[in-house]
Amino acid sequence: MLQPRCRDSEPTQSNFPLSEGSSSDILIYSGSKIRGMLADSSLSSCCSAFNSLASEWVRAWHTGPGVLVIKNAFPDTYMVDAVSREFESVVRSEEIDGGKGDHFAKAGNNSRIWNANEKLALKNPKLYCDYYK
Repeated sequence: MLQPRCRDSEPTQSNFPLSEGSSSDILIYSGSKIRGMLADSSLSSCCSAFNSLASEWVRAWHTGPGVLVIKNAFPDTYMVDAVSREFESVVRSEEIDGGKGDHFAKAGNNSRIWNANEKLALKNPKLYCDYYK
């Protein structure tokens, strides 16, 4: 039986100072603020910022709301959009080939790609390398 999570950190900016606050008990972080924190040219400053952020996120997942959102996590969504299009193409082709469903759901109820890494690498090797580098 699952034990309830211990929640002792309300999702407020005072409890999670690197956040932008929360909405519906979900912590909101700014991707551009995070990139700025981690872009400092000084290694010790960058490591300190990373450690602060990582500690705050661990606390958010462990004793906070258990979920967070990073707005504008990617400054340029081209790569995510391109990979999404490839994955959508794989899903469509597998549905056309008579997707059988699996132990999670009957065919047509959910879309998932088994072995997505290999399928993307075979379908579009350059995009695969660019995405995962």
